[in-house]
Amino acid sequence: TTGLHCADDSFFGEFKINKSGTAILHLISTTELKEPINIYSIPDQAPLVDIFYPGYDINMPYNMKITLGIRCSDDYGLQSVVFIYNFKNEYKTNLKLKTSAIEDTISFDWDLAELNLLPGDEVSYYVRVCDNGGNITKSKTYYIYFPTMEQMYQEVSEKENLIQEDLKDMQEVHQEESEEIKRIEQKIMKER
Repeated sequence: TTGLHCADDSFFGEFKINKSGTAILHLISTTELKEPINIYSIPDQAPLVDIFYPGYDINMPYNMKITLGIRCSDDYGLQSVVFIYNFKNEYKTNLKLKTSAIEDTISFDWDLAELNLLPGDEVSYYVRVCDNGGNITKSKTYYIYFPTMEQMYQEVSEKENLIQEDLKDMQEVHQEESEEIKRIEQKIMKER
């Protein structure tokens, strides 16, 4: 039994619903009324979280800075969002949420220069979200690689090879077009 508080022409009260069922609203005044009420308990679901930008593993940006796009939501409300990265140790940063948010999109600027990374190093990162009911969800873990000099040289070499192939293809197309123009010129000269 839970008592209700009366104020003028309305009443209010608070109670926790643990499971679905039927409750009886029992009102007593100059008369008495017992009214059954169906109550449906909807369980609290775990929050959702996604690092949508960049949303995949990457090589270290040249300026050593990255902006992360994080989207999170929950059915009853978000309590906290924590950015976690691992490089030699685990580090945590609390991210700011909108007040009383059930969903939020967060942009987080991360300066990787502070980590003093060296070629060959990698950093893993993810986001952990907690909802008002204490449910916790972790995003997918992503990696940022600082390529070695050899890997950077290989990447440049592969790009150069692709450019050479494109130039060769363009040269072949140009040659074919030049031959076609010569044929057309010859045909026009014969018709005169």
